[in-house]
Amino acid sequence: MNSQKTMSVLECGLSRALAIVPVLLALAGQAAPPANDDPCGATNLTVGASCSYSTGTNSGATASSSSIPAPGCANYQGGDVWFKCTVPASGALQIATATSSGSQLTDGGMAVYTASACSNYSSFALIDCDDDDGSGNMPLLQLNCLTPGAVIYIRFWEYGNNRFGNFRICVTSLTGGPANQDPCSATTLTVGTSCSSSSATNVNACNSSDTELPGCAAYSSNSKDVWFKFVAPASGFVAIESSSGSLTDGAMALYSAPSCSGPFDMIDCVDDTQSSYMPMITYSHLTPGDTYYVRFWGYGTASGTFNICVHSPALGGGSCSYLLEMFDSNGNGWGSSHVGISINGGAATNYTVTDDYNAVMLTFNIGDILVVTYDNSGSNQNQNSYLLRQLPGGQGIFNSGRNPSAGVVHTETVDCIPPSAVDEDCIGGITVCGSQSFSNNAQGVGFEKDLNANTFGCLAAGERQGTWYHIRASHGGTIGFTIAPANSGDDYDFALWGPMSSLSCPVDGAPARCSFSQYSGDTGLGNGASDTSEGQYGDKWVSTINVATNDVLILYISNFSQSGLQFDLNWTLTNGASLDCTVLPVELIGLEASAKTDHVRIDWRTATEHDLSHFQVERSADAEHFASIGQVTAMGNSLTEQNYALIDPEPLPGVNYYRLVPVDDDGTPNEGHIVSAYFARNDEDLHIYPQPVTDRLHVAFQLPQDGALLWRVTDPAGRTVDTGVMAGEHGRMERDIPLRPLDPGAYVLDILDRTSGTPLRQARFIQR
Repeated sequence: MNSQKTMSVLECGLSRALAIVPVLLALAGQAAPPANDDPCGATNLTVGASCSYSTGTNSGATASSSSIPAPGCANYQGGDVWFKCTVPASGALQIATATSSGSQLTDGGMAVYTASACSNYSSFALIDCDDDDGSGNMPLLQLNCLTPGAVIYIRFWEYGNNRFGNFRICVTSLTGGPANQDPCSATTLTVGTSCSSSSATNVNACNSSDTELPGCAAYSSNSKDVWFKFVAPASGFVAIESSSGSLTDGAMALYSAPSCSGPFDMIDCVDDTQSSYMPMITYSHLTPGDTYYVRFWGYGTASGTFNICVHSPALGGGSCSYLLEMFDSNGNGWGSSHVGISINGGAATNYTVTDDYNAVMLTFNIGDILVVTYDNSGSNQNQNSYLLRQLPGGQGIFNSGRNPSAGVVHTETVDCIPPSAVDEDCIGGITVCGSQSFSNNAQGVGFEKDLNANTFGCLAAGERQGTWYHIRASHGGTIGFTIAPANSGDDYDFALWGPMSSLSCPVDGAPARCSFSQYSGDTGLGNGASDTSEGQYGDKWVSTINVATNDVLILYISNFSQSGLQFDLNWTLTNGASLDCTVLPVELIGLEASAKTDHVRIDWRTATEHDLSHFQVERSADAEHFASIGQVTAMGNSLTEQNYALIDPEPLPGVNYYRLVPVDDDGTPNEGHIVSAYFARNDEDLHIYPQPVTDRLHVAFQLPQDGALLWRVTDPAGRTVDTGVMAGEHGRMERDIPLRPLDPGAYVLDILDRTSGTPLRQARFIQR
């Protein structure tokens, strides 16, 4: 028999049999299944601007395939019917149901699914399920964050499947959540000189899980996050503050990215950094002019209204600027406590905090004598702390820690040369040269927050009191080590990142080895351990690590006991492993710009260089918009100090900012370092050094013509305490002035024309 004819006969017979089913059901007193008894027969609902009900029925409905995920609500017992609709452009809609007049169906349940096809039951994914949120005991669902244009499937049943009849259903379009639900629609925040808050909301916000996840404040796929962006100011520093509205527990993460499309690199993630449960981020290493992104969400899945601002004190016009940041962990202010800033022996200007935080920009000239004092007369000193940094760049000058000491805490003669990073910060880590054992003791947490929720691994306390180390393998093999506290009762923890091809701070990603054991005594890599990470109940040992030649490791050793007592580290190197000096592309140890009569000279020194091509020197009038003024060829590879200089023959009048950018052999630019110089074409300033003075002053200034000069020293009361004469020659003048013994304190030096007594120059100095 012809196979096609055979199939036609079979299909005809099946059609007739199916046609008889409703008749047989009717004869038996049972209703035939409705047309939308399964997803492929789903009734299409039009999404309207307002509710326009369609009528449905569950009479005769049967249970859908068990391959479709169970709804999980409203006592589903089968007897379901199906609807479908297309998601509107807003991505948000409401599905409402209601009873029909005279129907026994008065208590329904409803679930919504996505699926790749109506017949692919395994692809059905439950979005939401509801019982009694509509009128009476009928369901209602409001859905947000759906994909516009996608088809969703709506499952409806009667609670318990014991009552049958008609019901009504409609779908209406809703306004979507906030406009700033992803980085490319981020709300722009203006960086002000003080906090000027903007109101915002994350109500109905979608989850943007396609960027690097924050890892703090219970962030999950159900968290409702919104985005903001700002342009980093010339100082490279911002404070991002938030305050509560209806949302009282928020969280925030700061990201850098080349564009709103990413890739995103998380800088920091915070939860309860203020006295309230609202977050605040301060960061001082931003690149001026770059755009940064802020992600904000409620703790867990919380939503509501809140306020947010970004601010930064303006840079001053002197030779360099320092940033004074003051913190109160309880948010109740310092009371009578304050930081005093005195310049050149003058009266101190006092700064304090009235709530959580205060930031002040301080401007200095090269040669200024800075004295920092602290008054601890206020209560709750354990809540107080402050930092002093140089900007732009953010290099640390002074860190008070908690319970700040009273009296004079810091003095210096300002030279505007960025200080070297401390080894409590990753960027200032100690270079491990060779496999020799070494000793050290941790003193604090440094100036930088090097670890965040995505990088601290097992170190649940984050940075506590520790030191960073940079390690490079000169030959591949297996590395182990033992950290032995001098006091056997001390608790030391550690984390090790790598292997990596080059040194990069702060670290990125979770550590490869980590121990946070609560026990005291020796700890390290080896001792037969096979685990790679352990928490507080670990045995203090994790497995050794294999490295290849030139692999780089970064090690952080944390003194959890915060004793500051010494430890010893001893290496165990096997399978051919050996260690060499790890070097950055360049390790800068000095940078300064000096204004001369008709030019500015930029000098810098490097301690080490690795695969370095050249230095690019750039100039700016605002520390934001830089243009190249030249480049200097680098040594390339060096472990000894190298000195470099470049002349700017046409500096701008006033403050000039110079950025030094080291460039690798492959053309990759490294982080730029910024210094400034004040240029006056006639060099009208009188420069005095050294500061403070002991018995001799060296002075330098520009003299418009030849002539005899008188110099005079006066005390703070204006009384002359020393005088002398010297010959003056047209042009650049540099002379030594011998001083008679003076009492320690502040004095003023005047240079006058000896014949006419006309004042020519004046400067202050400090007598030691």
